[in-house]
Amino acid sequence: MIKTSRMKAIVAGREIFLDSHFNRHFDELLAGWLIIKFGDIGFIEKYAEDEIITLGTGEGIFDEHPKVNELQRQNECSATLVAKALGIRERPELKRLLDFALNRDRHGPQLLDLVYITNLWRQKFPDKPELVFKEISKIIELEYQEQLYFHTVVKKEYEEKAKSIDLNINGEIIKIVTIRSDEGRLNRRFRFEIKEKPGILIQQRSSGQVQLFGNRKFPIRCLDQIAVVLRYEEQKEKGRIITTEWMLLRKEGKVKGAKEWYYNPASLGILNGSKSAPDTTPTHLSLEKIEELVRIAIDSSSFEPSRATYCRKGICLANRLNLCPWYGWGLKRCREIRRRTYVEGASR
Repeated sequence: MIKTSRMKAIVAGREIFLDSHFNRHFDELLAGWLIIKFGDIGFIEKYAEDEIITLGTGEGIFDEHPKVNELQRQNECSATLVAKALGIRERPELKRLLDFALNRDRHGPQLLDLVYITNLWRQKFPDKPELVFKEISKIIELEYQEQLYFHTVVKKEYEEKAKSIDLNINGEIIKIVTIRSDEGRLNRRFRFEIKEKPGILIQQRSSGQVQLFGNRKFPIRCLDQIAVVLRYEEQKEKGRIITTEWMLLRKEGKVKGAKEWYYNPASLGILNGSKSAPDTTPTHLSLEKIEELVRIAIDSSSFEPSRATYCRKGICLANRLNLCPWYGWGLKRCREIRRRTYVEGASR
């Protein structure tokens, strides 16, 4: 006989009882939160027989476990079953919570995740299910509100203000998105929107600060090159180039002469200011110039216009008396052409 626990709950102004496992599982806590948050009188009258709803046990409608001689319900847990009954399973603001509950119900907790923390509360207060529910519900509510904001306010901001172009690089489409906004979650929205496509976001805030964010599909070599070009041109715009070596211009953190730009390859960001560095001097480069530099850095077929005909033939015309305007960027494609022009040419 499975030991269960009972908890009072007010749903649509009506007192009912929620029964579940003794020391209820996280998916059952989430199921209870969903019922209290979204349940109405119709739901209570349909599913609360004798004012009781049983979650995750008892072989009822909200028990994902198999009955005798029955296969387990696939891809379900108590929370997802309740969400379907409430008609809210597909709401985007609930998807992450529900997917998390289902995954952990199948595969168990991970260190310090929400299920692990739930288990700690259960162990400490085994005879106080209301207390455990109250504390875990606070976290669930925070996540829900964050996701609701993300899928409403942030989504609207992105849809109304984002401008994007698709750059074809050797048959691969890279999306470049530009937006003027102070919303701090737009980098997450950008990654959510483009999903598995490679792309980069250029965001300018009202302060004039600009931040660039790649996604996990965006080539790190392109991000390195963008950092070099931005830092070099930042120095040039200020009238004094202190750091000239491209290998130094691509390094993590800050570089002398272009401290406006902090490069963090681990988070795929090139940041001119951030929450932790709000007083960073805004870039001297215009947003339009930054867009142009990003496209050049990414596009391996792009060459300095006055020399492009020779560059595409694999011939570099630059020398000490005739420097190319792009020379200081150390573009990989340019370095390869110079090597063929001067090193291989000299050996013939």
